[in-house]
Amino acid sequence: MSLTLRDFQVPLPAESIGRVFPRAWLNWLEINTRPTPFPQHLHLKNLAYWQGRKVALVKQTAYHALYEAGAFSAWQERVLSAGGHLGPFALFSEFNADFWVVAQEQDPECFAWEEKFAYTPNREEKIRQRRAFIRELEASCPENFPRTGDLDWGRYDLVISLDLAIPERLVRKYPETAWAYFSTEPGSPLQKKSLRAPLAGYNFFLNHGFRGWRSRPANRRHVLEFPFSFQSQRAWDELGGQFSSEPSARSGVLVEQFSWQDPPPPCTVPLQLLRGQETPRYIQSLRSHRYAVRTSTRKRWGNWAVEAILGGCLFIGRAESLDHPNVLLAPLVVPDLASACRLVDRIEREGWAFALSTLQRDKMEEVAFRRPWADLTSAFRFWKS
Repeated sequence: MSLTLRDFQVPLPAESIGRVFPRAWLNWLEINTRPTPFPQHLHLKNLAYWQGRKVALVKQTAYHALYEAGAFSAWQERVLSAGGHLGPFALFSEFNADFWVVAQEQDPECFAWEEKFAYTPNREEKIRQRRAFIRELEASCPENFPRTGDLDWGRYDLVISLDLAIPERLVRKYPETAWAYFSTEPGSPLQKKSLRAPLAGYNFFLNHGFRGWRSRPANRRHVLEFPFSFQSQRAWDELGGQFSSEPSARSGVLVEQFSWQDPPPPCTVPLQLLRGQETPRYIQSLRSHRYAVRTSTRKRWGNWAVEAILGGCLFIGRAESLDHPNVLLAPLVVPDLASACRLVDRIEREGWAFALSTLQRDKMEEVAFRRPWADLTSAFRFWKS
């Protein structure tokens, strides 16, 4: 029996009905359905709307991850400087956004990052270490880390901050600029408070989410379902164009480190462990492998799955371990690595890799790029009016 493709599209009004569904139903719907694709002509209209508008992405020196400060010849070079996840790089490829790393301000709201240590047993020591890191970083090359008050935020139509990098006193000073922010830790107290109301004078909160069904909890008006991995297929093709990406040239299974078994189970396709790679090598791995697997029972948000899928891999995994199980298609849900290997063997034998990968990428493009962009554009236009 062949694998079955399930491609049920969900009309947007159906999301409100989902508020009365049991959680098990919503989880099933996340995997077995996808949102109705945002119309192409409206997508192009949104693209045109942002032409000529200025966007900035900002982090402060307290946030050690993501892109490095300084000038880069192209946005791809900046993304290659990333540490950890590759972040919302469609802001560069599609919005032509500027990127700033600003010095740590002393305003209380700019220390919201300390809340991420709220539940660690050595909280005070962690905070002392991070503050020492900030001092050393800013002293090493102060010209790379301007004070927030030295920049003209009024030249931007939209500023997106990682945590609250710009203090309220400056946010209030530029009422013609729309202010949005991520919490750099999606489970932090800052995240939870921001779901109720925007903080420090900001207008929009970007919630890290990429659910297919935004039914429960439903987002308040200031909350936008907007992933940290805000990425597109086109941007990935530009980013990883120097690496193999054609289906016929791809081979092998990339296995997330906590899903690895030693010795690995038998598989007709070679397995490779993904662990601790520098960003260029990480991108090369995603662009050269045909499959990506995560079967660990450790709960994760799902950002790696987004990158693996949009990078061109067919993602196979354990649904219960993902906060966003909609990255999976129903035929690709497995309980463990051995089952994943048997499924890979079957997909290879029956020739389903290309069709499944195409459907999965289209589904992910919708929730990780096209729909969040549409929601952001709509919210910005409403705010502007």
